[in-house]
Amino acid sequence: MQSAVVISRAMSPVQRSAVVLRLNLSFTLAEGMWVLWHFLKSPSDADSIAFLQYSPSRLLLLLFVLALTGGISLLIVKIFRPDWQNQRVGKWLVSTLDRIETIWALFLCGGVMYLFAYIPDHTLGNLAPYRERSFPIFMWLGISSLHWLVSWLYLRWTSSQERQSHTGMLAVVFVFVLSRAVYDRIGFEFQSEGIYDYWQMIDPLLLRTDLWRSMLYLHSQPPMLNLFTGIVLQSFPSASQSVFHAVYFLAGLVLAWSVYRIGLALELPAWLSLTAPMLFAISPPVVLNEHWLFYTYPVAAALTLAGVALHRFVHTQKFGWGLLFFSLLAYTALSWSLFHLVWLVAITAILLFVFSNRKMVFLAALIPMTLVVGWYGKNYILYGAFTSSTWAGMNLSNATTYRLSPQETLRMIESGGLSPFAQYPSFSSPDTYLNLLPNTPATGIPLLDMTKKSTGRVNFHHRVYVEASKYYMQDALRVIRASPTLYMNSITQSLYIFFHSASDYDFLDHNRQRIPAFESGWNRLFFGQWEMNETLEERTGNRSLRHTGWLILLAFLAALFGNLRHLWRQRKILDDPKNMLILFMGFNLLYVTFAGNLFDLGENNRFRFVVDAFILLLSLFVVVNALGKNAWRHSRRGNSVIKSQERAG
Repeated sequence: MQSAVVISRAMSPVQRSAVVLRLNLSFTLAEGMWVLWHFLKSPSDADSIAFLQYSPSRLLLLLFVLALTGGISLLIVKIFRPDWQNQRVGKWLVSTLDRIETIWALFLCGGVMYLFAYIPDHTLGNLAPYRERSFPIFMWLGISSLHWLVSWLYLRWTSSQERQSHTGMLAVVFVFVLSRAVYDRIGFEFQSEGIYDYWQMIDPLLLRTDLWRSMLYLHSQPPMLNLFTGIVLQSFPSASQSVFHAVYFLAGLVLAWSVYRIGLALELPAWLSLTAPMLFAISPPVVLNEHWLFYTYPVAAALTLAGVALHRFVHTQKFGWGLLFFSLLAYTALSWSLFHLVWLVAITAILLFVFSNRKMVFLAALIPMTLVVGWYGKNYILYGAFTSSTWAGMNLSNATTYRLSPQETLRMIESGGLSPFAQYPSFSSPDTYLNLLPNTPATGIPLLDMTKKSTGRVNFHHRVYVEASKYYMQDALRVIRASPTLYMNSITQSLYIFFHSASDYDFLDHNRQRIPAFESGWNRLFFGQWEMNETLEERTGNRSLRHTGWLILLAFLAALFGNLRHLWRQRKILDDPKNMLILFMGFNLLYVTFAGNLFDLGENNRFRFVVDAFILLLSLFVVVNALGKNAWRHSRRGNSVIKSQERAG
């Protein structure tokens, strides 16, 4: 690949244009000849024959294809001449490829052809038979638009440093949109059934009719997912599914763009900073999470965008970038309790320690930090728990108390080592806990008093869970003290799950079943995970080499230790924008690894997904630097583009 890049750069722009034009015209001609042959070998119905077994409409299609293929043949003859650029046709082709309007024309043509090729028959009505007859032409024009567009992006990308960043961004957007069209064509659907089923969700009836009071008294979860869901349900009652899908689609665009920008900021080779976000964007874990209404995907997008904002903030020292950075961190902390206030305070402290302009850091962090502290303070005032989620004790019990044997649990309960709550699984029904806590007061707040939602599901936001979780936490800590070996075994099991592909997750099965071969091949090739689909009982009780993502593990270790080594060497200039970005990504990598595996067991690969982009980029950074400067010195143009843009900005 590296040699191909060097050869490409050794070619002059004229030579590149000639090669691209000749290849594309040849491909287009070959595709046209296939269409022509398809029409020639498929005669019309006997009742509609007008000439040589062809109907008038078929003859028109044949003439259209003949005219196009004939014109393309003439162009090929022209551009294979030595002086083709001095001729009128050559000048026209070169000027056309150099115009920005070309990309929009190709996008439009490809989109229209895709629409006509795949729109359902019932939508077309009486026009459906005509679409079927001309289907090969639609495919021809659509495929030709695709490879012409890719070639256009390539020429723009290699033409100058100033165009490279913008062209690369267009290429990433194009691949992202095209991949989503393909996935949707395969049958991917946006999964929003969690509104009615998931423990984290407030009763949809309350989201529609009592949103703001329910948000005020919500204690089990940070607010952002339920707040977003409630606003969409109220604002778009008949189109909420489409709005959810559109928002997550935009989050995916942000995620792909952010991966591209971070690659350039890390001074990765230009081709690598372009290829990495493309492959990342089309990977099954990313697309599957993008089609699932949960906080995992928005948090991944927000955290990655925060890396871009931090790099810009440190480089430009503009307040707006700092405010965006801390606002994204606040959104993350108010979306997922995994990202505790301690996490936000630690990042702020690092910036205050390393960054020279401490006043600007303090001012940028003030309002976002106040919002997060305000949510914690609200829970402390109402429930006596300074936290974003009162479920912590029940989560920790999965890795401690419920790893004991039934006999050991009963023995410790009888001896007073564990509370009576230990005999019940965590997240039992409110009625179970009300028998143990009969003095739990009725509040008059539906969110806190209902034992079941209007959907018939258990209401896990009941007031009794606040007190029940405290008992579970006490029991979990007692088990850790009494049997640290059991707890260490649970952590090892969590790490085993942590290094599974993020697509190997039960809640994504609705869309996974549409791409079993593709997902399996992807996980084997890029993640080193040979087998998938362990049950929850299997992955929490057994360990299998074939179910471990060995390439994920290698990339993780390279990202972690390689960049710790880099930061140690750069310790005197940690305030450099690139070093600050690496420090931020490395810190989040460590934090998610420890917080996600010390306090829960079962969904650990989903936890890792939010930093998968950081693992990818940091591991590539380590590999590139390990190869040495001479192996990639010709590919540093992306960084110069960013620097020129930042100076202009």
